[in-house]
Amino acid sequence: MNRLPIFVLACTLACTLTTHAQDADKLFRQWAEERMQILVKEKDPKERAKAAEYLGGSKYPDANAALGVALSDSDVSVRAAAAAALWKSGKGAEPARAQLMKALDDPAPQVAMNAAGALQTLGVKPEELVPARQRALAAPDASRYIRFIAARGLIDLAPPLSLLEPMLAFLDQSAASRSDAGKHNTGLAEKALANLVETKDRALIPPLQEALQRAQHGQAVLLKTLAKFEPKPDAFTATLLPFLDAREPAVREAALDLLGAQRNEDDVSTWAPRVAAMLSDADRNVRWRAAWNLGKPGGLAAREIDRLVTALSDSDVSVRRAAARSIGEIGEAKQAVVAIAKNNVAERARPALMSAAEKDSDSEVRSAASEALKKLVEKPLPIPPNASAEAAGMRLLRERDTTFESGGYFRALTAPDVPLIRAFLDGGMSVSGDLDGVGPPLRAALFGGRGCSPKQRPTKAEVKHMLRLLIERGADVNAGDTHGNTPLSEAASKGCDRETIKILLAAGAKIGATNAAGLTAFEMGLYSGHDGLEELIAAGYRLTPEKAKAYAQGYAANPAALALIKKATKK
Repeated sequence: MNRLPIFVLACTLACTLTTHAQDADKLFRQWAEERMQILVKEKDPKERAKAAEYLGGSKYPDANAALGVALSDSDVSVRAAAAAALWKSGKGAEPARAQLMKALDDPAPQVAMNAAGALQTLGVKPEELVPARQRALAAPDASRYIRFIAARGLIDLAPPLSLLEPMLAFLDQSAASRSDAGKHNTGLAEKALANLVETKDRALIPPLQEALQRAQHGQAVLLKTLAKFEPKPDAFTATLLPFLDAREPAVREAALDLLGAQRNEDDVSTWAPRVAAMLSDADRNVRWRAAWNLGKPGGLAAREIDRLVTALSDSDVSVRRAAARSIGEIGEAKQAVVAIAKNNVAERARPALMSAAEKDSDSEVRSAASEALKKLVEKPLPIPPNASAEAAGMRLLRERDTTFESGGYFRALTAPDVPLIRAFLDGGMSVSGDLDGVGPPLRAALFGGRGCSPKQRPTKAEVKHMLRLLIERGADVNAGDTHGNTPLSEAASKGCDRETIKILLAAGAKIGATNAAGLTAFEMGLYSGHDGLEELIAAGYRLTPEKAKAYAQGYAANPAALALIKKATKK
């Protein structure tokens, strides 16, 4: 194939584009020069102001210099437009720096504030702009916008409470407008209020709450602003609930999202029924958010499962998707909620999810339903005998951000974390079943833990508390792994002290039991030569003469082991 024509075409195209770019730049330059002439010669201030506005953001130094000269114009609208244009020019406003500094003292607040914005963009420290901004904030003739940008520039430099009123006034004005400019300005107000909250001044909370109650516009922003405080304002859930009845869907949506973030058990029990009722809202986006947020607290919202099941038949596909996803979150088998709640969700939701997974017209709904089915308990979980203890245990697990599954149980055992272990047991976790292939919990705890060491005396109190708890709950001290390693052999090999080993012996641990390799607990710990083995000897453990002789030869260079061998061979 002849590539020459393609190369020629590419070169021609590149040359054409370059020519167009040069022509466009030449045209822009011509327009800029025309506007600079208008700034100097035009008698009509409206035209001069338009020319200044056009030059904003200009890359031409002489254009920005001309805007600097315009800061001395006799007409305030021209000076304000010039200052705003220089602010828009960013770093390009450098040629007008001196005139901008002078403009900080302009009697018109709008000129001074635009100049302050331009100077801060040029790197002037905010502290140097405080006097000008404070004058603008106090000026009786300043517009809401000017007072707002003055207040915004004073965050961290003035008492936060003194800046709140102009921000709220600007928010009210902006949120009342449905124009693009109104939406943009509402966003500016929301960001400024968020920055004000970052000062951590909780004295802002009461006036914000008062503003929320009397506001006709901007309630969503005020709700989000209050939500940024940590800790949240008192009775925040109660503050949010009335806004589920707001006329504007956007306010209802904001309230739903913020309620979904309140995941304390008492809060969820308060808001979940109200949020579930929003699944019948006329606005589909509100219904979608209601369905989505019900899944955020997981099983704590299990009482609302029937309404979510109904939402699987909603006319809007996004609502059905959210409902399927939330059912999976509420019924998730590993979460720390009581067994009866997980069983109930699985029983009530499985048929509807199976139907949605097979028959829904939307592939994403079918997929979400299938994923939700995988999360539900496969068969009813046994119900622990003490419901109040189970609930308290699940609450502790949630507070500690721990899931109710074998991995979390194993980590609690090996820590050892006695309160967490008790919570797992109260929740129905087995005290005797094999745990992740390392045997029953009593053996697994000593095998994988860091609680025992020959170098640590005494052994950690938590280890002893854990052993007593597991034994009290019915753990078999002689049950081991598939290789016959028992809790006693683990305690001996890991170097637990005499008191720890005594706990196992007192519970019936057999001192002569051997593992698959034919080794007793004493033999497993002999290499370390630790004093915990003294307890086995005191309980009657003895080596045969043949083993004693063999071990004496093998540990000839280990005085501690030799001393134990000697004691264990006495009649």
